[in-house]
Amino acid sequence: MMLFAFGLLFIILSLAGWWLARGSRLSRAAAGLRLAIVALLLAALANPTQPGSPPPLPLVLLVDQSASLADDQREQLWGQAERAAEQLRPFRPVRLVSFGADAALATGSAPPAINPDGTDIAGALRFAAGLLPTGGEVVLISDGGATTSGAAAELPSLKQQGILINTVPLTTSGVEVRVESLRVPAALREGERFSADVIIWSSDYGQARLDLSSDGAPLAGRTLDLEPGRNVVSFQSQAGSRGFHEFGAAIRANADQQADNNTLAAWTVVGPPPRVLVVERAPDSAATLRDALENAGLVTEAIRPAALSTRLSQLDAYDAIVLHDVAATTLSLDQQLALREYVRSLGHGLVVLGGTNSYSLGGYKDTPLEEVLPVSMEPPPRRERPQVTLLLMIDRSASMLGIPGRDKFSLAKSAAIAATESLGPDDTIGVLTFDTTTEWSVEFTQIGSGLNLSEIQSKIATIASGGGTNIYDALSDGLSALQDQPGRVRHAVLLTDGRSSTENSYEALIAPLRVDGITLSTIAIGTDADQPLLESLAKLGAGRYHFAADPSELPRLTLQETEIARENPIAEGDFRANLVAPHPAIRGLDISTLPPFSGYIAVTPKPEAERLLESPEGDVVLATWQYGLGRSTAWTSDAGERWTNDWPRWSGWGALLAQIVAATYPDPASGPLRITSSVEGAQATIDLDALTEIGEPIDLADVGLRVVAPDGSEQIVRAQQVAPGRYSAAIGLSEAGAYQVLAALEQPARRLEARAGLVRSYSAEWATSPDLALLAQLAAGSGGQVDSFAALTAPPAEIARVRPSRPW
Repeated sequence: MMLFAFGLLFIILSLAGWWLARGSRLSRAAAGLRLAIVALLLAALANPTQPGSPPPLPLVLLVDQSASLADDQREQLWGQAERAAEQLRPFRPVRLVSFGADAALATGSAPPAINPDGTDIAGALRFAAGLLPTGGEVVLISDGGATTSGAAAELPSLKQQGILINTVPLTTSGVEVRVESLRVPAALREGERFSADVIIWSSDYGQARLDLSSDGAPLAGRTLDLEPGRNVVSFQSQAGSRGFHEFGAAIRANADQQADNNTLAAWTVVGPPPRVLVVERAPDSAATLRDALENAGLVTEAIRPAALSTRLSQLDAYDAIVLHDVAATTLSLDQQLALREYVRSLGHGLVVLGGTNSYSLGGYKDTPLEEVLPVSMEPPPRRERPQVTLLLMIDRSASMLGIPGRDKFSLAKSAAIAATESLGPDDTIGVLTFDTTTEWSVEFTQIGSGLNLSEIQSKIATIASGGGTNIYDALSDGLSALQDQPGRVRHAVLLTDGRSSTENSYEALIAPLRVDGITLSTIAIGTDADQPLLESLAKLGAGRYHFAADPSELPRLTLQETEIARENPIAEGDFRANLVAPHPAIRGLDISTLPPFSGYIAVTPKPEAERLLESPEGDVVLATWQYGLGRSTAWTSDAGERWTNDWPRWSGWGALLAQIVAATYPDPASGPLRITSSVEGAQATIDLDALTEIGEPIDLADVGLRVVAPDGSEQIVRAQQVAPGRYSAAIGLSEAGAYQVLAALEQPARRLEARAGLVRSYSAEWATSPDLALLAQLAAGSGGQVDSFAALTAPPAEIARVRPSRPW
């Protein structure tokens, strides 16, 4: 560029000399002098420079001055940056910027005032970009531990602006240990067992002491061998008296750099003991279950299925309802619908414990009970369905007779014919009729098809009635013949409306057959039947007891028993359950300590179900899910009976049951006045949502808050309505710790109260860890490099300064 300027100047001077020489009277000397003056003026106006490097880029030094760095380290860094800036300013423009939660430009030797309680690297980069409108270079001096996100997202705009980022990673010596989180349930019931989970972060291996306190008093403690990263520690405890309680976790470690992040608080609100309603199949059949639950601190009440209320206002008094091996056939449709809405609309819990009268064995299929549960009654697919041998023992006594075609005897025969149609062609059926004697109306015969099936049904249709009733002989003859039949699934159904004319030991007759896998169900027809005997027989035979108040129910109940035998949902054999996923229902459970199961009802989990325990075959043993506002849980084995006989002697039995039930309790925050809060530094926003019983917002109410600080001081504030049914207030938090929040809503005819808590933690600056990977990403993404401070801020070895050619 300079050569071009001088060439142009030469041409101009030559033309001017020719013009002057042609017509001027001046001497050559005078003309030459004038031309020299003109040339010097033109050269000065051209401002020529000597050849050299292009002008160096302006530089911004971003110096981390956040509180996560020690005071002496921050002072040393600033002094180092200031000296480097002074050395570089003769050669390039340099700006010095201090940053933490915000950023500021230095205007003197002292570092500018910034908020040290944070490290906003993204904001610091945006601040630097504002100082470099035409591009330049940034040297970022930090440990990379950002308290805000988005630093990497700034790279595209920085590159487009022509800004290069070089990074200087800061490292610290010593060990850093902090309490990262303390988790305690926000709501507990008096006496309820719970888990307090603490996460400790450590920068290195080492030993530390962790102490847990409740309301300032020591609760538990443990010496830990820490590993680098997160260390999870759980303490088991029991909720104390009702009211607000503060918990604290404190860690002590040798050579820990920062003490401000060694403590953390949490809170809970303890309410009255939970009330659990246990619906039991027979009087005291759930006694062992209730003892286990009450030993774990639950208050229980037991009723029979018929006594279950259909009124939601009465069911609302219970936190959860447990069905203990209860058949759907013992509950009316209204009762089942009430259970469904108790979970879905009221937000309460339902736990179904299995047994031989539950799930598909209890007629749950296509009922509201199946709808509310996390499992469907379809058994999981099997490689091969076993052949079924079904024995029907039908009472043909005179009491079974009535109006032809509609009497109990005719309906029983129709039920038997329907059973033959439900069975497969490879299955076997036998029909034994009895009064005071027994007769094989249909010897054990394979169903087959066509003529064979028609012959069987014809024999059943022509069965004649008789006299009295001898149940014992019918069982003796029928079950002994069934025992001689081959096959893995052998099931008998006894249908009778009377009482046996003999007194014999049924237990001695039936118990040995259970060893061979033979099961017995009974159907009591009408109120004259010996219901206690038939219920006892079904229990001895590991089957189901049905009561048919209306004889028209006989075909349905018999068909149900046939389908159960055909589908064979019972899976038996000793096994140990596998843990599928962690969940509050099984928190702290050591799966290796569980006693073995010996059976369960095979069901299919619904797609939204949370599978917690399963059998080695992958069948679900424990599953739960959210249903509407509430939660229901399915335990497919029984509760301390046939398949879990050893479990009541296991030390963890009551605690596990109580935890499974407690996981379904209603959320305390789902009441008519709900408190939520958010904390940002030393400020908190408290929101309250007020709803009527039918879910409509409560507007124009007077809402007051009383906030109690950790030191006992109080703030009284009024919450302002900000949306339909929503009220809000902002408060200052003077110190770290747990704050109790008490709220009251008043209207002329309404008063609502609620209690909750919030926690002000230590500064977010103490919750971060060095992130050298972020520093490397910023450098690589902008075309810069990661290096030492001295290397990135050294003056150039050879200075190519911009010098003017003119000497003045």
